[in-house]
Amino acid sequence: MTSASTVAAWSAMRALYEGALPNAELLAAVSRKRPKTIERRAIREGWRVAAKGTEGLTLAERISRLANLLVGEMETIEKEGKGGTYDKARIETVAALTRALEKAGDLMGAEPGKQEQQKKTDAEKADILRRVDERIVELARFFAEEIVAGRADAG
Repeated sequence: MTSASTVAAWSAMRALYEGALPNAELLAAVSRKRPKTIERRAIREGWRVAAKGTEGLTLAERISRLANLLVGEMETIEKEGKGGTYDKARIETVAALTRALEKAGDLMGAEPGKQEQQKKTDAEKADILRRVDERIVELARFFAEEIVAGRADAG
């Protein structure tokens, strides 16, 4: 027969595995420590609370959340490296994640005003091309009139 604490531990592990946000009660069930003990240690060591799920968030909000996490990680690296010793692998990982996040934002057009800016730029280009086309037609008509009047050589 399985004890109640074992059942609680397995239930807590399953919940965490399936994406439940960790809290003192779940961690207590898994570790068989008291929730208050976990809470005190988390405060003393500065544990960060896990981010809530991304369901219902826009792509821009999800990318913004990841960017904030990366900035937090950079700040932690800087704080821990005050003595001149930095974790190179950790820095490279954050740099790679930052580049990947930037690419994702570019590919998805996730920056809040980026799509509007692109539409504006496209409209400006279209206007310039329209004016160039009108000027070409205007010059062609002028040149045709000059040829007909005999003031210009068709060659």
